[in-house]
Amino acid sequence: MKDCKIIVLLLLVFTTFSCEDYLEPNPESLVTPENMDDPELLLRGAYEHLRGSNESWKITTMMYLIAGSDEATQNAKRTQSGEEWGIATFGYNTTNTMIRDVWTFLYGGINASNHAIALSKKLNKPKIEAEARFMRGFYYFTLATLHGGVPIIKTPDDDPFTQRASLEEVLLFIEEDWKFAFENGPENPVMAGRTTKYTAAGFLAKLYLYIGGSQQNNVDAAIEGVASVPEVKKLVSFKDWSDTRTPETYFQLAEQFASEVYYGRYSLIDNYRDNFRKSGEDMARSNEWLFNIEASDLHLNGNPEAFNASKWEREFVPTYEFLDLYVKKDTRIGNIGSKAKKKDPTIEIGNHIFFEDTSFDSKGNNRINKWRKDQALDLHGRWLTMSVPLLRYSDVILMLAEAKFLNGDETGARDLLNEVRERASSVGSEIDQVVLEEMNTAYFKSDFMEELMDERKRELAFEGYSRIDLIRTGKFFSAINSLTDETSAGEEWEMGGPSIRAMKENLAAHPYRMWLPIPAEQVSVARYIQNPGYPIE
Repeated sequence: MKDCKIIVLLLLVFTTFSCEDYLEPNPESLVTPENMDDPELLLRGAYEHLRGSNESWKITTMMYLIAGSDEATQNAKRTQSGEEWGIATFGYNTTNTMIRDVWTFLYGGINASNHAIALSKKLNKPKIEAEARFMRGFYYFTLATLHGGVPIIKTPDDDPFTQRASLEEVLLFIEEDWKFAFENGPENPVMAGRTTKYTAAGFLAKLYLYIGGSQQNNVDAAIEGVASVPEVKKLVSFKDWSDTRTPETYFQLAEQFASEVYYGRYSLIDNYRDNFRKSGEDMARSNEWLFNIEASDLHLNGNPEAFNASKWEREFVPTYEFLDLYVKKDTRIGNIGSKAKKKDPTIEIGNHIFFEDTSFDSKGNNRINKWRKDQALDLHGRWLTMSVPLLRYSDVILMLAEAKFLNGDETGARDLLNEVRERASSVGSEIDQVVLEEMNTAYFKSDFMEELMDERKRELAFEGYSRIDLIRTGKFFSAINSLTDETSAGEEWEMGGPSIRAMKENLAAHPYRMWLPIPAEQVSVARYIQNPGYPIE
């Protein structure tokens, strides 16, 4: 009976839409028998799925993408057990329900995309197909960077029990989708929150840096000793691909596609903070954002929570190593977090406190609060009513800098890095040359890649790419192992110390946990091969 129920649930994932998951201000965007013949409305379902539930980018998926990096760690004063603790400290197993729920969420997005792709092909609507294929690639990219090779479901009619493809097959399938999106997508977004050919170009650059870097930096070391069977190893391996392109070729492709964006219509807005405030949303969307999740005033519990794209304001704390990356006059630091202290009770939003404090507590009692409300006393309580970017122009500039450096042009790479850093030293549109010089001196490293990766952390903090960056550059294990579990005064760090120790211990004992497991229910019912190192449960 249990297996029968799971089969029914799996079939629902692949063959139906959830009203809650696709709710938006226009109720016609719900997939119903009446609008199944409209590819535009089906496409909106693929976008709207991002906002749908706790497992969307609102909470759990962002936790996945940031937890287990060197940016932040679990607030051990709140909990030292449970499934969130497992995700944050590499203590997860195959029965973790958060892993199951995010897997289901991502395949729900793939299903929504497949419906739009199938109908747009039938009706010869290549621009709609291009957007839908970008979205499908986006969901698959998230799955592949977390789990490795996964089942490739190409149409609404495919067998939901299709077996896992290799990591190579999945990443090249994503490349195919995003190339189509680049070649056929619109020049400008059809409406707020929609993607363009340049969104696809930006993510192609990200894909090529991920593949090339992972091959060059021997990411396969994480599975050494637990993946000797070729059929298992290929699921999480960057070696022995049938695709004969070298890392150098991938880096050249990354530069090519990042350049498509760089020489296009996008620009950095004057104030970094306006990317993360409702008041700056329209300007950021028009200039700096290439892809974002649209918030809704009518569907608040599908929006990100106050301050962040997750509930990190209370659950997680920034690491000392992360905070040490900034000089005090870097304008970005005041938009990352602050001390955890109440100041004026009029700035309390429910159980959340609004800060603009740029100082930090030497005892580690700090908070992450990057996405914030413009006004503290907001009728919408803890839910943000601003949209959240998933790809910004500054990310593309830094990817182009990386690609240029890897292709032998360090001078060009440093010029690009300085474009991002200049904004961080600015007040409005005016560059503060004294602050810029201080930043250049403090941030300089003779190894440009180290300096660039630090700059990515400063610029893109808590936006979901730190873990991927650490993995593809071969710094994942060394970064985790170097985290301190003490305060800057050398005392026990009550908030972060226990979780950092757990991170180090679990990763040292189980390095294969760099990859998340396949959910136990999927392995049991669909007979998927489990990732190396994990037991069959």
